[in-house]
Amino acid sequence: MGQDPYGREKYAMGTLREEDEQDQTRGRHPQVADGATSTASAANATLSSSTEKPGPPRPSIKSGDDTAAGQTQPLVDEIASALREWHSLLFVYLSKRDYKLFTTVKEHLEALHFGRRQLLSETLSADETVKLRKACVTRLVRGNMVQGLDVIVRHPTWGGLVTVDVDNSLDVRSWMSAVRMYVMQVSLAHVDDLGDSSLIPRSCALHGLKDHLIKSETTSREKSHASTPSVASSKLSLSRLQHATSNRTQATPSTPATTPRASVSFYHVFLELRAFVATPCAPGETAELYFSLYSKTSGRFLTEEFCAILNHNGVLARDTMAKIRTLFTDLGHQDLQDTIYLVCQVVRSGGMKMSAAGSGFSSVRSGSVDVRVALDEVDAIFIGGSASTGRENPNFLRRPFGCAVMELQQLTKVAAGLEMGLTREYSMSIFVPTNEASFSTLHQDLIASNTSSFEKSPRADTIAVTVKVFHGDAQTIVRENPTLLQDAPITARLGFPDVVFPDDVRNEVYIKLWSGDFNASSAGSSRSVQLRKGVAALAGSSNPANVEVSCEVRRQSGQVVDGAIALGTGEPPVTRFHSMVFYRNDTPTYGELIKLLIPANIMQECHLFFTFRNRSSKERPTTVGRADTSSSAERPFAFGYLPLFPERQSFLEDGSHTLILYKADKLSAIPITEYINAPAVVGQSESHTMSRNLVPLRDSFTIRSFLCSTQFTANGVLVDLLNWERLQVKADLITALKKFTFVGEMEIVKFLRDIFDSLFAILGSSHNQDGEMDDLVFNALVMVLGIVQDRRFHNFQPVLDVYIEKHFSCASASYHMLHSMNRLLANPADQHTASPLRAAIKVWHYIFKFIIRARELQKQREVGINTTSEHLDASFKREIQAHLNEVNKLMSESSDPALVGTQTLALQHFSSILSELSDIFKPVELVSIVTSFATAIGHVKGKMIIWKLMTYLQLVRGFLFDNAQSRALLLEAVVGWIKPHFGAYDEYMHIQLDDTEAVRDASRIQWLETTRICISIIAVMVDRLLYCFVDPVIAGNPRAWRQEQENVEYLLILDSYREQQSAVMTRLASQHRSSANMGSSTPVVLPGSYPFPLTSTAAPSVPSSRQSLTPAPEKPKPLHIGLADTAMTILVLILSASNKNLANFLESYIDIEGKENTARLLLSFFQVAISILNNEAFPDKWLNVNILCHKVMLKIFDPIAFILLRDFIPHQEHSSGDEFNVKLWRDALSTLLKLLASDQLVIEEFSPQKRRAVWRLANDVRGEGAAILLRLWEAIGWSQAQSAQAGAVTRYGGYQIALVSLVEQVLNLCLSHHDQLRSNAVQILYSMIVSEYHQHGSFSQIETELINKLDKLFMSDIRGDDISRAFFVNQLRSLFDSSSLDDQLKGRVGEFLDLVDLFLELLLSVRGLPEGEEYQDDRVIATLRLMNFIRRIGRDEMYIKYVHQLVNMHLQGHNYVEAALTLKLHADLHEWDLSSFVDPMPELDLPRQSQFVRKETLCLLILDYLGGSKLWDISNFYLALMDRKRQGMGKRCGDLQRAFIPAFGSDVRLRPATNLGDSQRLSDILRHQANLLEHIVTDQRYYSEYFRVAFYGNFPAAIRGKHFIYRGYEWEKLGAFCERMLNKHPEARLLKTVGEPSDEIRSSSFQYIQCMSVTPEPDRSLSIFTNPDVPESVRKYYEHSAINLFSSTRQVAPNPQAGFRDTWIEKTFYTTEETFPTVLRRSEIVSIQVVETSPIENAINDVEARTRELHMLELKYKTLAQTERVVSTNPLTAALNNAVDSPDDSGVLLYRQAFLSPDYLTEHPDQVDAMHKLSVVIEDHVRVIRRCLALHGALCSPEMRTFHSVLDRFFQKNFAGEIDKLNMVDEPIDEAPSSPSRNPTGLYTPPPVGWEEVSPTSGAVSPQSPPFSINGYQQFTPPENHRASLRPMMMNHGTGEYPRRNQTPLQRNLAYIARHGLNPLSSSSTAGAERSTLASEPRSDSPDGVSNTGHFVNVGYPNGRDSLSTINGRRGTGGSLSRKLGSIVRRGSK
Repeated sequence: MGQDPYGREKYAMGTLREEDEQDQTRGRHPQVADGATSTASAANATLSSSTEKPGPPRPSIKSGDDTAAGQTQPLVDEIASALREWHSLLFVYLSKRDYKLFTTVKEHLEALHFGRRQLLSETLSADETVKLRKACVTRLVRGNMVQGLDVIVRHPTWGGLVTVDVDNSLDVRSWMSAVRMYVMQVSLAHVDDLGDSSLIPRSCALHGLKDHLIKSETTSREKSHASTPSVASSKLSLSRLQHATSNRTQATPSTPATTPRASVSFYHVFLELRAFVATPCAPGETAELYFSLYSKTSGRFLTEEFCAILNHNGVLARDTMAKIRTLFTDLGHQDLQDTIYLVCQVVRSGGMKMSAAGSGFSSVRSGSVDVRVALDEVDAIFIGGSASTGRENPNFLRRPFGCAVMELQQLTKVAAGLEMGLTREYSMSIFVPTNEASFSTLHQDLIASNTSSFEKSPRADTIAVTVKVFHGDAQTIVRENPTLLQDAPITARLGFPDVVFPDDVRNEVYIKLWSGDFNASSAGSSRSVQLRKGVAALAGSSNPANVEVSCEVRRQSGQVVDGAIALGTGEPPVTRFHSMVFYRNDTPTYGELIKLLIPANIMQECHLFFTFRNRSSKERPTTVGRADTSSSAERPFAFGYLPLFPERQSFLEDGSHTLILYKADKLSAIPITEYINAPAVVGQSESHTMSRNLVPLRDSFTIRSFLCSTQFTANGVLVDLLNWERLQVKADLITALKKFTFVGEMEIVKFLRDIFDSLFAILGSSHNQDGEMDDLVFNALVMVLGIVQDRRFHNFQPVLDVYIEKHFSCASASYHMLHSMNRLLANPADQHTASPLRAAIKVWHYIFKFIIRARELQKQREVGINTTSEHLDASFKREIQAHLNEVNKLMSESSDPALVGTQTLALQHFSSILSELSDIFKPVELVSIVTSFATAIGHVKGKMIIWKLMTYLQLVRGFLFDNAQSRALLLEAVVGWIKPHFGAYDEYMHIQLDDTEAVRDASRIQWLETTRICISIIAVMVDRLLYCFVDPVIAGNPRAWRQEQENVEYLLILDSYREQQSAVMTRLASQHRSSANMGSSTPVVLPGSYPFPLTSTAAPSVPSSRQSLTPAPEKPKPLHIGLADTAMTILVLILSASNKNLANFLESYIDIEGKENTARLLLSFFQVAISILNNEAFPDKWLNVNILCHKVMLKIFDPIAFILLRDFIPHQEHSSGDEFNVKLWRDALSTLLKLLASDQLVIEEFSPQKRRAVWRLANDVRGEGAAILLRLWEAIGWSQAQSAQAGAVTRYGGYQIALVSLVEQVLNLCLSHHDQLRSNAVQILYSMIVSEYHQHGSFSQIETELINKLDKLFMSDIRGDDISRAFFVNQLRSLFDSSSLDDQLKGRVGEFLDLVDLFLELLLSVRGLPEGEEYQDDRVIATLRLMNFIRRIGRDEMYIKYVHQLVNMHLQGHNYVEAALTLKLHADLHEWDLSSFVDPMPELDLPRQSQFVRKETLCLLILDYLGGSKLWDISNFYLALMDRKRQGMGKRCGDLQRAFIPAFGSDVRLRPATNLGDSQRLSDILRHQANLLEHIVTDQRYYSEYFRVAFYGNFPAAIRGKHFIYRGYEWEKLGAFCERMLNKHPEARLLKTVGEPSDEIRSSSFQYIQCMSVTPEPDRSLSIFTNPDVPESVRKYYEHSAINLFSSTRQVAPNPQAGFRDTWIEKTFYTTEETFPTVLRRSEIVSIQVVETSPIENAINDVEARTRELHMLELKYKTLAQTERVVSTNPLTAALNNAVDSPDDSGVLLYRQAFLSPDYLTEHPDQVDAMHKLSVVIEDHVRVIRRCLALHGALCSPEMRTFHSVLDRFFQKNFAGEIDKLNMVDEPIDEAPSSPSRNPTGLYTPPPVGWEEVSPTSGAVSPQSPPFSINGYQQFTPPENHRASLRPMMMNHGTGEYPRRNQTPLQRNLAYIARHGLNPLSSSSTAGAERSTLASEPRSDSPDGVSNTGHFVNVGYPNGRDSLSTINGRRGTGGSLSRKLGSIVRRGSK
């Protein structure tokens, strides 16, 4: 693979501990230290200083990865443990080529490694350290989840594993309540959906209770830099933080937290201009760039404009070295819902026309050193040496140029949490308008892609900008990023953000110059016409004018305000603003924004003054430093003005204003006093007579204004209210208060403090002495508070809190507000008061805040007058109590339905007023108030029940639970309040008999909702109690601690768990869809708000990268969050109680409720426990929760065991056995066995990370559980004396006999590696065997259970190994050996244990083989051995299971022949018997059916597999056999082993069916058989080669030193086979020689393979080879099949120079153990025989073979000669040509010359007999040639006559001697007559040779070939290109039948065969074209699987390889296994 791509990480993993120790030695800066501590010493130091833990069990499982740094930074060791595990897994992913997962894990690994080094360096601040820990904790979870590992909860701010124990010494830095840990577990499991910061989701009931989490954070921050903090100091810090006064804000003027800015955060966009690539300017000119943010959806700009004026070199004109950057601030969440664009408008400042000689802007980087402009050049550009804007030159015009836009996708991603605030660089393309008149809307055209409105300019390319998004408070961000944001101008939002604070001061006016109408053709006064003409004359033409608008701010005195106009942030303000000039445009649209910066003290006397002039388009020369201003044509032709305060009170209204323009030819002569009173805007009335100097024009100019001010408003009503003292008439004030409700919400929140001040001032003013305005003011206050309460303005709530705490000063307000509220409560149903009352209740808590604060202010004034103060306090409390009584009266009303809405609101808001009431009532008094309110709402129904429960939830979340006295009272009360609303659902109490199903479902849904809310209430209470348990103050006070323990209410919520678990409730929760119950993508844990979803649409812990090559685990079940909440609440209730309290609870329960009810309670608990242990409540990957579950279960089993032993074991001497509660004890022991056998406790098998976590969280609890188990088991047996008297070493008998059925679960523990657990389990098993034997005389039931369970454990569950096998068997044997039991029992047990030992050995031999193709054969062999053993012990069901496993193994390797032969093992178990039936097989969807139908179904599938490999010969035999069985003429299943016959050559005459019911079926079988015979004859088949393989050297014992014959794949040659063998054995070497290797190779430590080709040696004496009528294809098949003899040849020469006359042939014959094909592709060689053949014998054999070949051709063509068919004689011609004219170096002529010469006789006198034999066979060869020549002459065509003469001539020449000797010289060669005579049949039908006919009476068939048998069966492997012929095939959509998931190939194929049955085979020529007709086949509904049409449904193979198809030639695609077996099975039993 080359170099390790992960070398750096590998090095890092190896040096993790070294880094830790070095960093600790070096201190805070490890890079400057000189030495390092060794790893061993650091480890020893760590072990010595670690906390004490009990010793680990054997074998040792301690991780040993603690470091010194981990004592102060536990996250360091957590990261190290995870990284070690991940690093080892990286190579696994790499080997599987799962590059996506590899890359993901590698990124996590690198990030965590870097974070770990940062933690070790200790150079971060406390806040940065906490942030880093949170990020590392989240990344650890993400890294585990993506790899499918466990989700481990670590403390988000401290980093250590979260601990939840309350009874041990704890580290408060890592401790949290179990409830909170569970919430974090769920959040971390869905961290990708919830985000990093949502460790406690907002929807959770614990979300508001952040005190304890903040405590941990603060504690960790205080100690993050401490070396070794003590436990005492930790506890002190926790205690100090635990006792907060209340949950509400206690802001004081001295506290830095008084300002709520920190709680409000916005998004801010940082922008930096990097380059401006354009050439719009000539030297001396400038370009103005205006940046702003634009919302596409709302079509408006969100921010002011940032202005940058650049010179012609592209740098800032006023400061060439300055960076061009800004920060756009205050973007809210609502803004980000729209698409935000960055818009840049470019304006050119220069001449009217763009200069062609401009040098242009290059891509000069702003602020970089590449600034190519000199300072003197800059000075020369601007007049007067000023380098500000260049506008001092009056000849310069501002001309529109272009625009660029860019969507800020980065802003959206940051807001969505998809991206961190990274700095990114972007490029914005610049476009210019096609018509400059549309410049103001060019950005809209660009966004909308209106390409006709813009184009690219060669002088404008791009703008390069850098963008970064921030989130938070703008001031804080600037302070935390000084390098980036120092001196960067702030570009504010246009208008106010979502919240305005009281100390905010903003006084800005935005004016947008919008448009003008200066059309010369418009109708108007004569003066206007004359003016137009005058202006045109000044311009020198009648063309439209180039109008420029100038604006300035003037005071009433006419003084111009300097610097009052801002072009935009980034540039200094100006005194006069000049607009753009549009060339020859009388109706320009400017769209330019300016901001007025006017001091507040003079704003009311200011106005805007506009002048209009026509700019010339002609260039005029200028001189440096002075401009030409003599042109009178550019003097103003009109002016206008706009007062900012038209009526001297309210500001100018926002919106458009069309100005009236006045003639300006005498502007200097018009004083300000004349125009200031003239009408300013169109529609304004003239209040004074206008001066004659003011001549209005018909021209107009429109602007738009927008006020953003905290001091001024444009609303007149609001002005009247704020200035109410000016209203002298009381009626005017009342009118203002009534109109106040119509003031806009934004205006109100801007002046929130002033409005409150005014309203409360009115309340206590002289105008309200009679209280007339109380209700008006109260309604106004309620309206304002309602606006603040609205979610759109929720950010204003901190503003209101600040006002109440710091600025509110009306001490008398309490009296007025209480009386107004009580007046509303006096008649709540009245239509006039109902709506105000509901509005007041919505802001109830704020009303009480004002009331309580007013009372506090009043008390401050009463200081010193104690008696009066106490009296007033008591009076005030009575008033409050009276108000609350009115509320209770309202809530107790149940007759008026109009009050339901008001009552619901009161329920929702009642808890919010308690924090305010706590200032005047003691906690105990508040509990009394709450109890009264709860009593009043006890009658509510429907949805109000939910709101009632939500009120209770808010109560337990509130401050009343912080006080010990109120906590005890409230807890008891709340428990009583919620008990009726959860538990088992009672249908009779909640519905009526006539209710519809929808009503019933709605009732059940509401019950689920109330149950979940009740669970949340209990969880919150227990959570808060847990924090009380660990409070050092309470823990140090025994009395207080006992009180808190007594506060734990053992609510029996088991029924709630079982109710939610029920199928009905689960269905309703998943199906119900409403606004209150929509499925959520993330689960809502312990809901704290309503509505909430009952279900979650996302399953937990689904790794995203599992779509890669790595096999994905099964999809996890959707999380049932209701079950999880309930289960965790049960666990935490048990966890929070001490063992003594649990025992006392059970004892008291049994005393009060009795044994029967206690048994029901325990049974219910056991059922819930089993469900939890089965992971129905929590996923198995939630490590912390699952470990807690096991710990808690074991904790409660101790008191349960005590109760069981004391009260539920009747005395055996006096009991009949009926008193013993078998179910109770069985469930108890089953639960305990399930607990101890849980996968979550097998620490020795865990990964390092998980093992480390489990060991620290729970140690190993199995020893404790094993002791409880043995104690319970022995207690129900006979006494120790009785058992010892019987010879047993343990107690047995008694009630144990009733619980022998637990043997499976006990056996599971017997294979454990935990010594004590295994030992106790073996003792229990021992007593079970003894008890069963003494009770029934045998223990066969236990034997059966043991065998089945061992098979399941070792093979299905992958449990156990050689060690556990040895311990289990030996320990059980030793128990029986040491006992004095019956010898027969001991002998039977010994035999059984020997059997078990052998069985386990075989199981382990199968399981121990590694995965991979190279072990496939070994796996099959091991499975066969196991199957033989299972069959021998008579376990047919287990035997069938392994048969199917082996079939599936073959099918997965596409070995269909082997699969067929293996499946026959199952078929052999059944008889052809219709009267006996077999049990169903659910795993294959086979119902109960007769043995005949079951066997036939399996045979159909066997036919399918055989036909798929073109083994039509065997398939044909099977059809004949099935046919005979159908007719009742065949033998039973035992005949199958002997009845195999070749498919061709026999005359199978079947008697007509006597059973008419089967006639159709038999007809189909015969048709199919005929088609098979046709395929056998006509289709071409290819045959695999055979190879001999020998294994030498260090191979496994199964193959070492052995020789095998392998059957290769189709078309596989020796080279490819050798390569395949070397791939299977990559360590092996290939021997090049074929002889026997040396002893060194045989005993070598290396591996050697020897491969060679071998030739099959069939029995040529069989009739299949002697019968001339047997087709060549059939003969060819038997030359390669049904063979177990093979040979290989090699030449042996005495010396290298020897010729062929002296070269001997050595032929080696190999006999295999099995006959090919068999269930394996290989067979071991059992015997080897070597035969040497002399040269002359070789010649004899060759001549005989040539003679036989010619003889077969002679017989064939003799037959054809009797017909009239035109016969091709090419094969005969070729054979004759080779015979009469053989080559010189081979053939008969060479043999005759070499071996029949006198010289050879002289040299080899002993070969006389051989020479004679050679002479004879040559003569026979000549005779056959002679006859074949005669036949050839008779059959050849006229064209071949000439060649026939040549053949005859060569024959006469080359065999002249033999012809003379045989007297054939004169014998003519016969020729066939021209028209041969025919026999009556027209066919030549010689009698069959070697075959017996099928007797019409017997029907028996006598085969002449080897039988068809397993371990000797004939096989055929499908060719390579057809390996995938069996593919999964979808069923017909019309039937709706689809294959099930995770079906094995056998299941799929069997289902298909069962559904469709058998089809006759079609011809190959038509098969391929009709492959897709399967879907249209009718479904078979006949009893035996035949379709209604009488045809068998096709199960075919592509490319002409079908074994089953329709009679008419139709065929379908290849079906996979389970699809071939369904419907026929359901019908077969018939």
